[in-house]
Amino acid sequence: MKLIRLAGAAALTIMLCASAPAKAADGDYDRGVAYLRAGRADEALGIFESLAEKDRDDPYLYYHLGLAYYKSDKPGRAFDSFSKVEELAGADAEQDFRLGVAFYNLGVGYFRKKSYGEARACFERALALDPDDGDSRYYLGLTCIETGSYAEAVDNLERAAARKAGDDKAQAAVRNAAGMAYHRQGLTDKAVAEFTKTLSMEPDNVEALYYMGLIRYKEDGYAAARPYFDKIAAKGAPDNAAKEELFTTFFNMGVDFQNRDKAEAASEMFGRASALKPDDADAHYYMGYNLMALEKYEEASAQFREALALSPGMTRAKSKLEVSGKFAAEKTLKEAGDAASKTEWHRALALYTRAASLDPSSPDAAKGVKAATEAVERDTRERSARIKKSLADGEYVRAVEESRELAKLNPGSAEAASLERETASRLDAAVKDTLKMAREAEDREALGEAAALYDKAAALNPAGRTPQEAAKRVRARIEEERAKAAKAWADGRLTAARVSYATLLKYVPGDVDARAGLDAADEKIAGETARLMAEARGALDSGDFARAASLAGDALGLSPDDAEALQLKKKVADRTREVVARYVRDGDAQLGGGDREKAVASFKAALRLDPDNQPARRGIDRAASMTHEPAADEEAFRRWYLSGVEHYTRGELEEAIASWREALKLDPGNEKAKSSIDKAEDKLRQAAENPARGK
Repeated sequence: MKLIRLAGAAALTIMLCASAPAKAADGDYDRGVAYLRAGRADEALGIFESLAEKDRDDPYLYYHLGLAYYKSDKPGRAFDSFSKVEELAGADAEQDFRLGVAFYNLGVGYFRKKSYGEARACFERALALDPDDGDSRYYLGLTCIETGSYAEAVDNLERAAARKAGDDKAQAAVRNAAGMAYHRQGLTDKAVAEFTKTLSMEPDNVEALYYMGLIRYKEDGYAAARPYFDKIAAKGAPDNAAKEELFTTFFNMGVDFQNRDKAEAASEMFGRASALKPDDADAHYYMGYNLMALEKYEEASAQFREALALSPGMTRAKSKLEVSGKFAAEKTLKEAGDAASKTEWHRALALYTRAASLDPSSPDAAKGVKAATEAVERDTRERSARIKKSLADGEYVRAVEESRELAKLNPGSAEAASLERETASRLDAAVKDTLKMAREAEDREALGEAAALYDKAAALNPAGRTPQEAAKRVRARIEEERAKAAKAWADGRLTAARVSYATLLKYVPGDVDARAGLDAADEKIAGETARLMAEARGALDSGDFARAASLAGDALGLSPDDAEALQLKKKVADRTREVVARYVRDGDAQLGGGDREKAVASFKAALRLDPDNQPARRGIDRAASMTHEPAADEEAFRRWYLSGVEHYTRGELEEAIASWREALKLDPGNEKAKSSIDKAEDKLRQAAENPARGK
């Protein structure tokens, strides 16, 4: 038991060297201090002793000489040197050198060597220099306990407690020491009070637990003492002396319980004793003796063997081992027979083998070992054959499980170990091959096949996360496409729905819902295409070529490969070109005959069908150059033209072009509108070629 010091003598050495007076600060002195700092106390001692012969009046020199003696384990000379420092420094000794710490350290060293007289002298010198030193007061109290001065011990301990107020660790140590003082005087109530205070501040204090357990055992029996001893056993004894005391306590309690025929409690006590001192043959013997009384023959035999290993000449242990071994073997043979009757041959073999080791002379055990060995070998052959068949059939998981069971039943079997390795290797290869096929299927977007393969890999290796996560990812893609198809169908986007259903069938060729969705989409697309074609033909027959072309384009949007729709669209285009050409010819003829108004009307009719028709545009230009007349409906032209200007100003180029083209329908020869269209189209081209510039 000790309290914590805030500073030690080594720290003071460094501090005092810097403040040493000039007469001590020569080269040899500094070298001696350097040796001390480096832990080479013997070399430092030689220097300081030599210097001290020349200079007997330097307190700094004697202080470091005392430190060198202390570190060289010459406490008597260290004491004399520190006393010399006190003599030379006088009233300034404590202030300049903190000699109280030096005497305290010497006292602790003497106390640990059980030199209590010298320890007391050191602590008293320390307290004379520093009366408020709680550590020295505490150790003086401990010294008084060891010398039987109990009243003086308690007095010093109480004074130490006053100096260490607020320090729970220090208070626990003081109260524990006071408890020891009272306990040695036989003042049990006061001792219990002190130990109780100790445990309230430090619940795991081993010494307080030990003494409380000892007191409770003597007063109230083992049941009252057990909680304290349990705590000590869990924490362990602090040092060899305490361990020896604790061992003796447990051993004696074991003897006491044994004498009172309490075998269970006795075996527990001897067990605690042997745990503290495993090399004590008597503790093992008596533990075995009491285990025999409890009919725990196998455990008893183990303890007798331990005792004989430690003390081969212990005849009582040998005779007890023969008896306990025989009884243990009989009990084990019965268990082995039960296992054999249930054809649990591996278990039976282990039990027969154990019975033979417990009683080597037992013929029944030897016979059982032979029969069980033959049965185990036969079972091993049968299991091995089943495992190999499972491997041949590709049932790797079953093979692995069976090989593990075989290896567990035959821990030392080379064949079982080899089979376990082979099945594990084959399973690993199967998992890798399956994962490879799954990734290949995923690459070609056969997602249903990929998911099934990932599931297979996961079943082969349930602990592997990769195949499970991959299967989840693949199925998420399938369900995402299914949701896209359903939404497109609900929104009436037949082509998008058809594409998604077709993609689903690519992912999962046998998907019934995807097939039904694709068939429904094809049916509805076919019906809608037929309707659009019928309307397109009607528009063509009525001469509404623009509408006919639009309807035919919509039909092709639904059915891009529909031959009839392609033919109709071509027919509409051919008829449109024929009519436009006729209008242009009529306009040219009318313009040649001098009928400007009819010519302009013909050219406009051509441009309505083909706004980009250059012959019609040139015809209107020629008509305008003959005799310019204001275009019909100038107000309407003006509105369209200004609408184009507004769109152009806002950067809405496509809307501006559309407005100016409407204006040209009213006045096809208007150069201003043409120029504006050309300018806007140039800007659109520039934006397409350089998106950043077009922003």
